[in-house]
Amino acid sequence: MNAGLLDAYGDEFYQKFVEARRKNRFEKLKINDEIKNQIIHESKTKLSPDNPSFNFMHNDVLYHVLLVEAPTNMNVRELRFGKSLGFRWKGSWVSVILSDEDLDKIEPDQAYLLVGYLKEREGKTGRKFLNFTCHGVITMDEVIKHNREVITDEEATENALKEGSQESQ
Repeated sequence: MNAGLLDAYGDEFYQKFVEARRKNRFEKLKINDEIKNQIIHESKTKLSPDNPSFNFMHNDVLYHVLLVEAPTNMNVRELRFGKSLGFRWKGSWVSVILSDEDLDKIEPDQAYLLVGYLKEREGKTGRKFLNFTCHGVITMDEVIKHNREVITDEEATENALKEGSQESQ
């Protein structure tokens, strides 16, 4: 807590200030449909079974993109700043902090592309933990839909080129 700000402006102002700061931070990092489509497109070349993650840059913001699997048992932990759920990634577990909106998209035993920030931290015993702050969830249904739209666009372009070359003859 910022005691100086609290003392200077009072509790009500301080609470509104903290909420506005949090909201502005998350708005800047929010993943919209355009960004999702770019990530899905890049995932086709950047993901592999040996490397289920890649970095994605948008408007000078670096995101980590992880291909993860949701657990069978969805043990969600309540935190002050979101909800936490463990996902399987690279043969181990990563603790993911999600918004309620993103958590609603998660089904047990399904794969997802998570977009956000990965960091490693050390516990009190010296054990290493992976934490991921999620700013967007891309479902496999969204990936499939994107793939179909790309194929449809490619076919339309191909047909237009064929028609154009036939008309010029």
